[in-house]
Amino acid sequence: MATLRKLGDRVGVTEWEALRTIGDARRLLRWTILSVRNRTMSTTDASCLGQLSCHLIRAVELGDIEKRLDSLESTDRREGESCPTRL
Repeated sequence: MATLRKLGDRVGVTEWEALRTIGDARRLLRWTILSVRNRTMSTTDASCLGQLSCHLIRAVELGDIEKRLDSLESTDRREGESCPTRL
């Protein structure tokens, strides 16, 4: 009889960490590729994880761009307040 495992359990993974950075997504992709090569993960599951990783990378990139834009806008506002407007 097969051993029951909770949803998301994978062979070789003892503890999942939060995925917050592009590096985390790269590690997930690397682990996924190795798992398919070792035949411990189906290509269907790997495809799903690959798509989710790509979405994570896009979300992190957009978050970084948003932070940079906010910083530029606040700098621009501060410079606009300190410089008198020419007419």
